Amino acid sequence: MTAKKAVDQTTAAFVWQDDMNVALDFDSLTLGDLEDLEDLTGLGIRKLGTSLQQNADEMPVAHLRALAYVALRKGHPGVTYDDTRAVPLTAILGGLSGDAVDPPG
Repeated sequence: MTAKKAVDQTTAAFVWQDDMNVALDFDSLTLGDLEDLEDLTGLGIRKLGTSLQQNADEMPVAHLRALAYVALRKGHPGVTYDDTRAVPLTAILGGLSGDAVDPPG
């Protein structure tokens, strides 16, 4: 049996707050952002964009975390991939609607 490690939210570098923005605008992504998304999801950016447009609510959680990570670090440079575990599902799905999911043409 393994013991679960307790996380002290008062000393965490990143704490999710309900007013945070997880919207992802493909037009604002850098080549580094796109490369990170490809590395984290294993998908090319066009395939990822198509997946977002057609069935974002069926994406693997790891892909949603990758999207949340890239979106959040724009406004919170110290955020880590592990920090995205605190992001509510509704926050990421709400930020991936409309024009924000159009892949670069």
